[in-house]
Amino acid sequence: MRSMAVSQPAAPSALAEAVRQELIAAGLPVLPWQPREAFPGTEATGYRVERDADDYRPGELLVLEQQSGPTWRDPVGPPLAGLGGYLPGVRVRLTEGVHAGFITAVVEARHTTSLDGPPDVYLVEHPQGTGELQVSATAVELAYEDT
Repeated sequence: MRSMAVSQPAAPSALAEAVRQELIAAGLPVLPWQPREAFPGTEATGYRVERDADDYRPGELLVLEQQSGPTWRDPVGPPLAGLGGYLPGVRVRLTEGVHAGFITAVVEARHTTSLDGPPDVYLVEHPQGTGELQVSATAVELAYEDT
């Protein structure tokens, strides 16, 4: 493999720092930044990288640039639920009405006006455990687990 020399700054670039912060936030170990030669790269989620760029460091990734588009940090919203809506058992937070803020589970997604597009009503477990509750699809969002 032929490499091309690229001048490297004395400190990590904004790209390198962005990558480091993403990896740290994901709970992965991160080595200190070291200037290196750049190589033509391959594609990886959110970044263009070169795999196994150094024969003495197998498995190491050399990050070349950040790509535009969604990342793993972007919030998950109703579009991710798909046209069928959230599946039964998915934990959702109620965002409207007297039970706003409660986390419950989807029992069924319903299409009351049209079968084209996402559901307009959800049947969810009642937050107080007393049966089921029908709510507008706009009144639920995916419930994230608190950490």
